[in-house]
Amino acid sequence: MRLERKLQLLKKEAQILKQSYPSLKLAAGDDGSALVTGSLEIEQHISYSVKLYLTEDYPRREPILICDKAEVPWILDRHVFPVNGRACLCARSETRIHWPWDSNIVNFIDKLVIPFFVWQNYYESYGEAPPSGERSHFEPGIIEAFKDILKPIQNLTEEKIYRFMKLLARKKEPAGHELCPCLSGKKLRFCHSHLLKYLRSTIDPRHVRLDMNEAFPSRRK
Repeated sequence: MRLERKLQLLKKEAQILKQSYPSLKLAAGDDGSALVTGSLEIEQHISYSVKLYLTEDYPRREPILICDKAEVPWILDRHVFPVNGRACLCARSETRIHWPWDSNIVNFIDKLVIPFFVWQNYYESYGEAPPSGERSHFEPGIIEAFKDILKPIQNLTEEKIYRFMKLLARKKEPAGHELCPCLSGKKLRFCHSHLLKYLRSTIDPRHVRLDMNEAFPSRRK
C-alpha cells in the first residue's frame, strides 16, 4: 500500500475510533505506522490503559497490544509475553476469524482487545481464569485452536490437523485431484474442498505457517 493511501486510511481509522471510543486516540507516524493510546473502560469504574501499535504493514498485519505492567502482570499465565509485555489475544491462526480482512481498528478492539481485558479483570477479581474460553500456551494451544477450526472433520487427529495446515499455509491453491487431508482416501473435490476453500479465504497463511512450525517442529523443512 502506497504511503499516501496508507496515511489516508489511518486518518479515516482515527475518525472511526474517535466516534466509537472517544477516550482513545490514534496518532500516525510519517512511515505509515500508528499508535493508539488512552483508557478503555470495560465496565463502570474499571478501565485499562491501551497502547496499541499499528505497524507500517497494517491492516495486512494485525495491531500489537502492549500491556501496562502495573495493571496486567507480564507473565504467561496472564497471556502476556514476559519479555516485552505483548498481549496474546488469541491463537495466531484465529486472528482473522475474529478480525476479518475487511475490518478496521474498532472491530479489532471490539473483538479482541476488550475480551482480553474482560478476561484480565475476571482473573484479577477471582484469582483464576474464567471457566471457559482459555487456550493453553504454545503448541497445545495451537492444537486446541485447530480442533475448533476443523470441527467439521470427524475423528480429528494431530496428523489430520498437520495435513490441513500444510494446505492452508501454502501459496498454491490445492487442486481437486489431490487427496483430502482428512485421510478419507477421497479426492479433495469429492470431500472437504468447500471447507478448505472457506478457511483459505479466512485465515492468514502466514499465521498458519508460524503455527505449523511451532506445533510440529520436527516436520519443519
